[in-house]
Amino acid sequence: MEPLSLGLQEVNGLFNWRADGTITDADDGFLQLIGYSREEMRAGQVEWPILTPPEYLAQDMRFLQKIVTQGHTGTFRKVLLDRNGRRLVVDVRAKLS
Repeated sequence: MEPLSLGLQEVNGLFNWRADGTITDADDGFLQLIGYSREEMRAGQVEWPILTPPEYLAQDMRFLQKIVTQGHTGTFRKVLLDRNGRRLVVDVRAKLS
């Protein structure tokens, strides 16, 4: 499966991730938002499931399926967890790249 690109509109944060949840690349804005370093990301320590509250994992699976079947999503609201467990509400848009 192709890598996925996700853009966080309000902070202009961008990152790429694989369907298994591993974030493979991110810009400084996204890393600052979630509180992880580039080194931690490169070491595979930043994954989509740890950034998602458990009660939102099923929603994210539906989101992933939409990307696979349609190649993209419209903008939707997402809850992320930063490194300290703080909930962040962001608008996201995704596409296969």
